[in-house]
Amino acid sequence: MKASIVFLFLYISLLGVHFAQDASTYFHAAAQAYINENMEQAKLNVENGLAMAPTDEKLVALKALLDKQEEQQKQQQKQQEEQQKQEDQKQEEKQDQQSQDSQDQQQDQQQNQDQQSQDGQKNGEQQEQKAGEMQEAQMSKEQVEQMLQMLRQEEDKIQEKLQLLKARGQKKKVDKDW
Repeated sequence: MKASIVFLFLYISLLGVHFAQDASTYFHAAAQAYINENMEQAKLNVENGLAMAPTDEKLVALKALLDKQEEQQKQQQKQQEEQQKQEDQKQEEKQDQQSQDSQDQQQDQQQNQDQQSQDGQKNGEQQEQKAGEMQEAQMSKEQVEQMLQMLRQEEDKIQEKLQLLKARGQKKKVDKDW
């Protein structure tokens, strides 16, 4: 009976060593795959090793490392997608802005053309109006002669006043205007 207990103890110890060797083998295979950046194979080796020896510290640590790296890759990919989305949005906004600028420029050109045509019409109307005013402003020969006669009469009055002042002998004070 002692022999059978010793045999059973020995068998369990060997079995534990066998599991340890297998867990170690899985760990080394997973570590090698990780070094070669083959994450899928590394994860598969870790999972198989943990299936045989779920408490192996090296496999648990390597699984945590692989999970952490996978999470970082997902975050990095998400950031890249967001950056790409932002760049696409900026590009689209830029194209929209260019399109809007082009439309604004076309509208400005159209408004300028409309304004020029309206200005041309206004100029034509103004010239016609000026011509009409000039015709109205033109005086007849009789009106011009009357105007000249009035100017002569005023000049004569001014000359008479000057002669009267000179005849009186009064000197007129001149204020200097400088």
